[in-house]
Amino acid sequence: MTWTIVASCLLAGAPFTLKWLDLFPANGTELSIIVFFGIRAIASVPLAVVPIVINSQMVDVADEHELQTGNRAEGLIFSVRLFAVKASNGLGAMLASFGLEYIDFPQNARIETLDPAVIDNLMFMMGPLYYLIVSSGLGFVLMYRLNKSRHEEILRELEVRRRSAQAHHHQQQRGRRRFHQVADGSHQGRTPAERCGDLPDHGKGREQVCPSDRRVYCESEEDALPGVDRPVWSGGKAVPTA
Repeated sequence: MTWTIVASCLLAGAPFTLKWLDLFPANGTELSIIVFFGIRAIASVPLAVVPIVINSQMVDVADEHELQTGNRAEGLIFSVRLFAVKASNGLGAMLASFGLEYIDFPQNARIETLDPAVIDNLMFMMGPLYYLIVSSGLGFVLMYRLNKSRHEEILRELEVRRRSAQAHHHQQQRGRRRFHQVADGSHQGRTPAERCGDLPDHGKGREQVCPSDRRVYCESEEDALPGVDRPVWSGGKAVPTA
């Protein structure tokens, strides 16, 4: 993508730079029209691809951001890009107005009355100065380190994390359903270990069955779950739970 930006920007400013260097065909000739529009047409092809590539890169950045923070933030990332576009457009218009004032470009200018020095300065603004501004922006482009292999690695790690989170969510949902089964008595006919194993985040086999009343007791207060009317079995007798 970096070379696409470089190529398009070089071609976009080439006619003005050549004119500033007196290497462009003379004004009013058929050759000048062909060369100018030919260069601009070629420059417009890669220049049109740049926004598409940048938008696709923003999605890759969202994947990396999710991997680093655990949060998905496409809206925030694309809003920052849109703000940067608006800010750069406004800053560019401001610099252009300052530049026209600096070279003393007249209002209501006519080509017949323009000073050749003003035209040369205008060509400098649209050629070499344009290259200088673009070069400063390329420094930010070079900070983009994501490539195809790294992005594929990020996608694999995200897939593993999402599957783990989904499995954990299903396990919690299943535990809640079984918890309600224990609470409403629909667990009857199952062994204490099976009933205990149905409780979420509860160890297996931490229940006792009283030989006399056949009721199910927890082995300790730590094993007693809130919301379940079940006494604690301690030292051979039932202890009421809080």
